[in-house]
Amino acid sequence: DLAMFQFNIQQYQEALSGFESALQIAETLDEDTGKIYKIANSQYMLGRCYGSLKQPEVAISWYEKAVELYVEIKDTKWALSGLEYLINLYREFKQDEQVIASYQRRLEIFRELGDRIAEYSSLYDLAMFQ
Repeated sequence: DLAMFQFNIQQYQEALSGFESALQIAETLDEDTGKIYKIANSQYMLGRCYGSLKQPEVAISWYEKAVELYVEIKDTKWALSGLEYLINLYREFKQDEQVIASYQRRLEIFRELGDRIAEYSSLYDLAMFQ
């Protein structure tokens, strides 16, 4: 995928254009083609691009959208990854309520998965932040 290659070689502006185009195409697909997953992936990568372009407010917006879709389709791996990026960005902007909400969301996912070690880690991170 050209946009991913451009991202990997730090051509973020060019990658941004590619992921925007991918999102537009994904939004026109039929549901049975993995539409939501493709939309979420495009949104996630738009977040990564904007983060790399030092536009964190825009990155946050894209990550939030992607995380919502990943949670909806129960793709916990990518939901958790998006939440990690959000936590870091929220911390950067001193948005403490959003940091706590993201930690709590992460905790819920780990509990649903039955991952006691990750649950412990999330509780610890949440306690250390507060």
